[in-house]
Amino acid sequence: MLNLKIDPKTKSIDLSVLLIGEPEQLEISIKSYELIKKNDKNMIKLGDVETSKTWLNIIIDEFVKGNEVEIPPKIANLLKLIL
Repeated sequence: MLNLKIDPKTKSIDLSVLLIGEPEQLEISIKSYELIKKNDKNMIKLGDVETSKTWLNIIIDEFVKGNEVEIPPKIANLLKLIL
C-alpha cells in the first residue's frame, strides 16, 4: 500500500508505504524541499525529514538533510511536473 501527499505550496511531502515483509507502514514526512539547477545538473535539497524508523532518521540526518543530491534529468522533469 502507498499513500502519497504532496503540497507544492508548502513544499512538503508525506509518504506512507507498506514494504514487503514489514509488519508496519514506513512513514516519511519531508517538511521542506528545493529543486535546484546547478552547473547543468538537477539537484534536490531536503530540509527537515522525519520517518517512523529511528535508524533511517539517523541516516537521513547524516547524509541527506541539507545536502544537494543530484537527480537524473528524466526524474527531474517528472518532479517539476508534480512538485
